[in-house]
Amino acid sequence: MYSESITLQSQPEEKDEIRLIKGKLKKKRWYEFETKILWNNAIFIIIIHVLGLYYTITFPYLDHKILTVWGIVVGFMSGIGVTGGVHRLWTHRAYKANVPLRIILAILYYTAGQNRIYNWVRDHRVHHKYTDTPADPHDTNRGFWFSHVGWLMMKKRPEVRKCGKEIDMSDIINDPVVQFFDGNYLLLNTLFTFVVPTLIPYYFFDQSLKWSFISQGLIRYPMVLNATWAVNSFAHMFGYHTYDKSITPAENMWVSFVAGGEGSHSFHHVFPWDYKASEFKSVFFNATTCWIDMFAQIGWAYDLRTVSPEHIKRTVQRRGDEIVENKKELTKKRWYEFETEVVWSNVIIITFLHVMALYYLFAYPYWKYKILTVWGIVVGTMGGIGVTGGAHRLWTHRAYKAKTPLRIILAILFYTAGQNKIFDWVRDHRVHHKFTETPADPHDSKRGFWFSHVGWLMLKKRPEVIEKGNLIDMSDILNDPVVQFFDRHHMKLKLLFNMIIPVFIPIYFFNQSFKWSFITQVFIRYPWSLNFTWSHVFPWDYKAAEFKSVLFNTTTCWIDLFAKIGWAYDLRTVSPEHIKRVVERKGDGTHPKYSCLSKN
Repeated sequence: MYSESITLQSQPEEKDEIRLIKGKLKKKRWYEFETKILWNNAIFIIIIHVLGLYYTITFPYLDHKILTVWGIVVGFMSGIGVTGGVHRLWTHRAYKANVPLRIILAILYYTAGQNRIYNWVRDHRVHHKYTDTPADPHDTNRGFWFSHVGWLMMKKRPEVRKCGKEIDMSDIINDPVVQFFDGNYLLLNTLFTFVVPTLIPYYFFDQSLKWSFISQGLIRYPMVLNATWAVNSFAHMFGYHTYDKSITPAENMWVSFVAGGEGSHSFHHVFPWDYKASEFKSVFFNATTCWIDMFAQIGWAYDLRTVSPEHIKRTVQRRGDEIVENKKELTKKRWYEFETEVVWSNVIIITFLHVMALYYLFAYPYWKYKILTVWGIVVGTMGGIGVTGGAHRLWTHRAYKAKTPLRIILAILFYTAGQNKIFDWVRDHRVHHKFTETPADPHDSKRGFWFSHVGWLMLKKRPEVIEKGNLIDMSDILNDPVVQFFDRHHMKLKLLFNMIIPVFIPIYFFNQSFKWSFITQVFIRYPWSLNFTWSHVFPWDYKAAEFKSVLFNTTTCWIDLFAKIGWAYDLRTVSPEHIKRVVERKGDGTHPKYSCLSKN
C-alpha cells in the first residue's frame, strides 16, 4: 500500500492531478466541507471544549486538592482503558486478557467517554490498513484539525464506510464483555464517564457536587479526549520516522507522555501487534506497558506479543529515516548527552520560568484581577510588536524603514519582550534564513521540534553556526545609534522594560498588589511572549504574509499606522504577479486564489 502511494506521488502528472483536486476543494467557502457535518457531535464537542477551557483556567485547584488529584487518577485510569484496552487488546490483539481484566478494561474505557468498543476497533483497524488514503477515517492529508477532532464532527467518506464493512470484526462480535458494554452503551457511558467519577468524591471525600462534576465532566473528560486524539494528529505530523520513512506516523515523546505510551507511532504502525506499542518500556513514557506487565505477573494478561531486537534493527536499517542513518553515533548517547554543551544558566532560567508559567496558567485568579489580566495581554501584544515589527521585519529583513522616534519605540517594545540583544537576534535570524535547515541554521528544525522551538537557546552553537554568523553583513545594525544604545545597556534596559515598568504601572496607576502584578508580568506574560514563530518565502515583504488582518497580522496594521504619519516609510512588498508565479511553481496547490483551476 505504502510503496504504491509513493510511486504515484513521484510522477509529475499525478502531482498535477493532486493540485487540481486541491484547487477544486479550495473554491469552497470556509463553512463548506467535503462531507456533511454531524451537528449533534459538533455542538457537543464545541460546548464541552469551551467549558473545559474556561474551567481549566479558572478552577481553584489549590482549594480543591482532593478533586485535583482525583481528576488526575481518573484521567490516567480511563486513558489505560483506551490504550491498554480498546487499542492494544481489542484492536491489535497484541496480548490476551482473561474475563476479569477485560471487564476492568471495559469499565476504564467507558470512563473515557468515547465511542462503542466495536466502532472504535473497526475505525482503528481501517486506519491502520488504509493510513492516509481516502479510506482512512482520520486521514492526515485533510489537515491537522480534521485528523485531531474534525473527523468526529463529519459524516464519513463513502470509502471509509465501504472499507469498514470489509474489516473482520468476528473476534469483537464474539467477545461477551464487549457485547454487554456496547449493548448498554448510553447507560454505561453516562454512568462511568460522569456519574461514578463525580459521586465518589462527593460521598467519600466530602467534596461539593458542583466542583466534583466540573473537575470530572468539564476538565478531566475533555483532556482525556484530546490525549487520545493527539495520537491521530500530533503523532502523525511531528517527530522522526525512525522505523519507516515512507509513512506519516512518527516518534513523538510528548504524545507518549500524555497518551500512556502511544506516541512511538512510527514503531506502532510498522509493528502494530507488539503489546508495548514501542521499542522501549518506561513508567513515564509508556505507562500502559507497565500496566499490562503488572497483570501479566498475576496471569490475567498473557500471550504478550513482541518484536525481536534483530527484526527491529533490520527494519530500521532498511526503512528508517535519514535521522537514524546519519546519527548512529548520537543514538549511543544517554538522554542527558547532547551534540553540543549545555548552557546551564539558560536552561535553569527558561525551565524555571516555564514551570512557574504552567503553574500560574491554571492557578491564576484571572477574573479576580481583570485589570492585570488585560494589562498582561496589552504588554504581551506590544512586546510581540517589538519582536515582529522591530527586530524581525525592520532590523533583520529591512522590509521597511523607520524614523528615529519609531525605532526608539520599537526598541523599547523589543526589550519589553525580554529577549537577546538586537544585534544577536538579527545576526542569528539572518543566518537562519540564509542557511535554513542546514548545520549552520541556529535552530535547525531537522534536530527536532523542541530543539528548534527552545532547545537551541539551551545549547552552545555548532561551529558552523558561529562561522557563518561571523560572515553575515551586520554593518547596518552597527551603524544604527538606537540599536547600539539599547544593546550597550542590554541588561539594565531589559530589566527595566521587561519587568520593572510593566510590574509597577498597575501598582501605581491601578492600585494593584505587587505580588499579582509581578506574577502577571514575569510568570505569565513573559514566558508566553517568548514562544514565537516566524515565516519564510518572501522575507523582505514588510507584511511577512500575503494578507493583512487585525487578528492574524497585527504587526502589519501597526506598521501601516505609523506609515500614515510618515514614521514608517519605503514599505517593501511583493507584487501579486510574483506571488502567483511562486505559488504556481513551488506551492502545494492549496492557495485560495492561485489554484490550478483559477484560470478555468
